[in-house]
Amino acid sequence: MSQDYSDDIFGTDHQVQVDMQQIEDNFAALKSAFSGTSAPPDPVAGMWWLDTTTHLLKIRNEANSDWQSVWNCASNKPVITNLSGEITGAMISAAIKDAAAGTASLRTLGTAATAACAGNDARLSDTRTPTDGTVTEGKIGAGAVTEGKLGASAVAQAKLKTSTGEVSTITSGNLALPGGEYGFYPQLKRADGSTDTITASIANNYATPIVNVYYTNIFLKAVSETYTAYAQQRYVTSSGEVFWIFFKRDKLTGRIVSSWAAPDHPCMGNGGKPLLVPHPFSNVDLSEFEIIVVNPDASGVAELTGKMAVADESKPDLSLLQIVNEQYEVDEKAGSPDWPSIPVTVGLPVGMDWKRVANDSLVVPVKKIIPRPEYALTRTLRLKGLKEI
Repeated sequence: MSQDYSDDIFGTDHQVQVDMQQIEDNFAALKSAFSGTSAPPDPVAGMWWLDTTTHLLKIRNEANSDWQSVWNCASNKPVITNLSGEITGAMISAAIKDAAAGTASLRTLGTAATAACAGNDARLSDTRTPTDGTVTEGKIGAGAVTEGKLGASAVAQAKLKTSTGEVSTITSGNLALPGGEYGFYPQLKRADGSTDTITASIANNYATPIVNVYYTNIFLKAVSETYTAYAQQRYVTSSGEVFWIFFKRDKLTGRIVSSWAAPDHPCMGNGGKPLLVPHPFSNVDLSEFEIIVVNPDASGVAELTGKMAVADESKPDLSLLQIVNEQYEVDEKAGSPDWPSIPVTVGLPVGMDWKRVANDSLVVPVKKIIPRPEYALTRTLRLKGLKEI
């Protein structure tokens, strides 16, 4: 059975009741995608049909010559039987499985049974299979990297990733490097493209310590306020629950003199105690400056990162903080958003000894709810004169 569609319903000699019933039937057919055990008669290009025999949702092709299967309603999967040359799950499964002796497969490439292609590493020729889960020279070839060569203290945590944070200033001062002890060596730049020197030092510029915890600090000094000096640090993390942007703003002039942005709070890797490192700016005179905090959501961060790539090969890509500084402004009219209330990662457990952590062990990072400093102002950003993020 199929659901028919009646054309030419209206006529001067028609009965109203019959015409209205046909209209109702037509709507019922459209509503159900002409579901039925047989194809609807008099099809037109673009018509849908739910074949209840095969459980396939089909569409009439543009030439109005055939039905094309689109979706398998029984398995809730797309129909791929008409693919030609595309990679399917069955092809991948066939390629990676153990092949019979003398038959090529991904596992046997380079063995005596199957000749290797040019460029294959002959050191993969040993096909003995580990039975205890370990990797040794005898099991994968004499020239391969082994557990013994890496050392017993090699890091084997699969969940770690890296993030990047940035700091900037138009004057000079000490700023916390994002990621702290988990960071790589920082990089420097200035945003106007000139070659004047940026003064920078990964040390405290003052005689007294910044805080009473180990703290990865960078001293940045712009030659003049005509440009912004930047530093960025990539660091190892497994967190990023909340994105943080901090501004140090002059209360008298309203000018932002320093900025900081990262997917982790400044105390992460810098002692892990937000009361000791509540913001990334050291030695701030709160009678002269105010601290502004912005926490864009995922869509806001995506909006910022989407502007980073520059199509012109003669010009450098932009960094996220550079985009914030140059294209956005603090929105004073949107009110004060709530302070983040979820726990965020601030570091690894104290005393974590990687030599005694078994491979693939679950290492639970330390998470804390960051208390809001009473002087911190929460704000949003907006494109200069246009919209918020």
